Amino acid sequence: MNIGNTNIPRSPFLDASTNRVSREWLLYLLGLGTSMSYGAFHDETTQTATANTATAITFSNTDYTNNVYIGSPTSRIYFNKAGIYSVAFSIQTENTATDVDDITLWFKINGVDVPTSSGIFGTVGKHGSINGKGLFGWTAFYSFNAGDYLQMYWATTGGHTSLTTYPIGVAPVHPLSPSVAININFFAGL
Repeated sequence: MNIGNTNIPRSPFLDASTNRVSREWLLYLLGLGTSMSYGAFHDETTQTATANTATAITFSNTDYTNNVYIGSPTSRIYFNKAGIYSVAFSIQTENTATDVDDITLWFKINGVDVPTSSGIFGTVGKHGSINGKGLFGWTAFYSFNAGDYLQMYWATTGGHTSLTTYPIGVAPVHPLSPSVAININFFAGL
């Protein structure tokens, strides 16, 4: 390798203050540089599903993106760069029934269910006049080839639970709370 022809800003290999590899060189050596891939997306609508019916989760807003983007339909998240990615998400649920309503959530890559990717969460039932609410999420690692797409699917057992956005609050004051949020970060090359 001819380090005189590297595609990074001219910088010393060692950081003078720490005597360690400089940040620019470390990013280059890890293969990250300016080609770091990531995406952060959320949805501000309330999403519903019929009981026991697999339903794709959609995303309406892009917070940050580089080589990862929402496609068409808006349930698909595409990858321009192959690699292993960290995928973290959260969903907010609201149950209008008095009984607990279980939801199942799982991932698909290119339309195929990802083995061992599902989780089940029970949204508490309505208590008095207040609907039951829950917050559910996890982080996992998945590998993607360039051009692959990821989808999140969900199903509700009773059909009473929705993925719900809560508006900006006034008492107490708080920001909007989206129904779904997902963060995807490049972790390593394949």
